Amino acid sequence: MLRRWILSACCVLLLAQIGGVIAEGADGELLYPFLDCDVIFAEPCDSTCYLQSNLPLTLVNVSGGGSSGALEEVFVGNDSDFVVGSGIALGISDEFCAYRRRMEIEGNWQGLSNQSAIGAFGGTFPVRQNTWTAMANMWWDIPINEYLSVYAGGGLGVASTNVTVYTGFGPSSNSTTAFAYQLGTGITLPLCEDADLDIGYRFVDCGTNTVAVPGGAYIADTRIHQAMLSVRWYLY
Repeated sequence: MLRRWILSACCVLLLAQIGGVIAEGADGELLYPFLDCDVIFAEPCDSTCYLQSNLPLTLVNVSGGGSSGALEEVFVGNDSDFVVGSGIALGISDEFCAYRRRMEIEGNWQGLSNQSAIGAFGGTFPVRQNTWTAMANMWWDIPINEYLSVYAGGGLGVASTNVTVYTGFGPSSNSTTAFAYQLGTGITLPLCEDADLDIGYRFVDCGTNTVAVPGGAYIADTRIHQAMLSVRWYLY
């Protein structure tokens, strides 16, 4: 877990340094103002609060490992399941001359997924997982025309996972909360004056969950790929 925190912090610092370099042209003009650290925290021309409803269409991928001495098995395998979740976000949209910056707090239920852990001796053990995420996000929207904008960004937060492994001795489960992060991109289309449709892709790393099973442990490392459909209502 510490390694994930250190890696994320290094990525943020690296992006900040790179952004400060490539944001300026040869004459010092800002070519990509949304990458410049001074501009990120600049005063916006206008700000609007919004409420967002999310429909995550999620591919949950679990890389499982570990062993059970009582079963004399070594769990291996990489299994996925497609699930539908739900979520909500509350944020502030800041308008600048050439782009929009959105900062939000987001919570998503990623769905109840079903996978399998494959034993080294041929046994297959069902695995069920329930996943929640809470993120602080920042997105940058670049308008292409009056009807279309593209965006990119990401967030840091936590993921709460409940994993149940069904062995020959019955179910074994564990709930844990771990550091999580996400990266994403997508497009926005206006629905009306006060609402946008958001169609995007997210990659979410939910960390690991270790489930004690008879004589050993099963370790679930969860990563999520999702198509996100959202409707964003601007409140004022």
